[in-house]
Amino acid sequence: MAIGACFRCEGGKGPVANLCFGGKGKLDPHRSFLIELIEQDGDMTMPELAGALADATGVQAHPDAIGRFH
Repeated sequence: MAIGACFRCEGGKGPVANLCFGGKGKLDPHRSFLIELIEQDGDMTMPELAGALADATGVQAHPDAIGRFH
């Protein structure tokens, strides 16, 4: 995943170790949900994450936006 390394700096481990979430965008309120999905299945693709987010919350996010989420 090309979304940064901030989580690693905070001692993260596993599939979410390279995630860098933050900011004020529409994805920010769903940070914990996205992390939970990735921890459950570290092989999820960005389109799969976008679909799961839409199904669970109704929030439509382009897979590229999730990939750039930081």
